[in-house]
Amino acid sequence: MARPWRRRFGRSGVSRVPIATFAKAIASNRVPARVRAAYAYEDAAEHTFDAAHRRDMACIYEMPIAHWQTVQRLLHEEAQRLPEWRQTIQGLDDSPAKLERKVREIELADTIIVPSRFVLDSLPAAVRAAKRCVLAPFGAPSPSARAEPSGRHDGGPLRVIFAVAMTQRKGWATSLPRCGSSIAATSSSSSSAR
Repeated sequence: MARPWRRRFGRSGVSRVPIATFAKAIASNRVPARVRAAYAYEDAAEHTFDAAHRRDMACIYEMPIAHWQTVQRLLHEEAQRLPEWRQTIQGLDDSPAKLERKVREIELADTIIVPSRFVLDSLPAAVRAAKRCVLAPFGAPSPSARAEPSGRHDGGPLRVIFAVAMTQRKGWATSLPRCGSSIAATSSSSSSAR
């Protein structure tokens, strides 16, 4: 007999439902008692963590980018430095409500997982002192890993994948002029900017 929570949360307990539905499921005890932690991402954790705290569950928060105060400072510096690129800088005009939600999510978190030393260092000292912070690098080998020769021949083109949004938040206005006139670019766009 299938357990009702598996229809909603799957065998692994990983949610495939909207965030609000997941938070309601935790609050209404539809998640099995053996689930002792809630794992949520930045900008999507507040309601889940509120519900998890009412059930004495641990709250694990993944913060993939720098703390919002650092982000805001850097984005405003870029907007002043290159005003013609301002319209491409997403997050520059985040609402006070969104920024307050980010503060609350960190307050509710027991553990904060970050992907880089830069993100870890962007956390306010008081947060780093009060919370368990875990550095879990993604997308790159550890510093101790040896690089293998690339097989690139001298004189051939350097081929690089730059898999990010084409915005100044990702450094386009700074990077492109440094590439010189020999750059060839191919773009793949999606229906929603990230």
